[in-house]
Amino acid sequence: MHVGPTKQELLEFLKQEGATVYLAAKKFNVAKNTILNRMKKWDIRTPKGFFSTGKQIGRPKGIPMSAAQKQLRSRLFSGKGNPFYEKAHSNATRVKMSENHADFSGEGNPFKRSLKDPKKRTAHQKRCQAIWDNRGASWRERFSAKLSKSHAESNSIVSHKNHQSGVCPFNKSSKGWIHFRSSWERTTVEVLDRSVLVEHVEYESLSIPYTDSKGRQRYAKSDFFITFSNGEKLLLEVKPAALVALQHDKIAGHEEYCILNGVQYLLFMEQEIKSTSRANNLLRMAYEGKFYVEKIIGQRFGSVAHYVKTIP
Repeated sequence: MHVGPTKQELLEFLKQEGATVYLAAKKFNVAKNTILNRMKKWDIRTPKGFFSTGKQIGRPKGIPMSAAQKQLRSRLFSGKGNPFYEKAHSNATRVKMSENHADFSGEGNPFKRSLKDPKKRTAHQKRCQAIWDNRGASWRERFSAKLSKSHAESNSIVSHKNHQSGVCPFNKSSKGWIHFRSSWERTTVEVLDRSVLVEHVEYESLSIPYTDSKGRQRYAKSDFFITFSNGEKLLLEVKPAALVALQHDKIAGHEEYCILNGVQYLLFMEQEIKSTSRANNLLRMAYEGKFYVEKIIGQRFGSVAHYVKTIP
């Protein structure tokens, strides 16, 4: 006497949508284990949801809480309602949590490791480029402006690999030290620290907006914002002369900021870095209020830089 489904009958049943082991046992009037044993014997794979009971457990997925529910849960679990209220993990627990925590930083990041493969790196670059190309012009412009502002306002320390960088003491700053990004900045720090005219210096404390040559909104960090002992203020930038011509839009933004805020503007270039006496001479002139942009030329695009070049 035949009991239970044949192989063909079971295969036909499994093709139906929503087929489960419980429905199969009911259809063929056998125990659930009979169905499972025959599937194992005939090497039939279980379809997705085959062991579902059809009963819904917990909150249905995809249905957001109402504002009233969120407020209620917030009240119930805040303060003393929080199960961990006024409690703290023991040192032993913290050590155990730290040991169990996966470290994905640096070389522990599998994505970073994968990019060491030239083929994978090229494929990733193509994917990113395709995503960027599919975006609209307005979206790309908003994203570029947002990214520029984020970099300018970030407190992260980024140094060029070909430049000397590090930390040195700086008595004129509130921290008592400074992280310089180049040997030129290190020299400038030493000049400012020795100057009796300089009272206080802030490093990269400003995010200054400017408009580039294509009319896009951009942002740039300031270098040194100096307060002299007589109250005069100076925005000091350290740049090679070659960059002055290339970054005239950025310099124009700095000059405009200084005009609007009643601050002097000055660039330290090769001559100032190589000659401490010249650098001190320019600082004294700034102490006397001689580097207000509108008083010198009243024009943009590196006007102060060009003016300073003419000073012996």
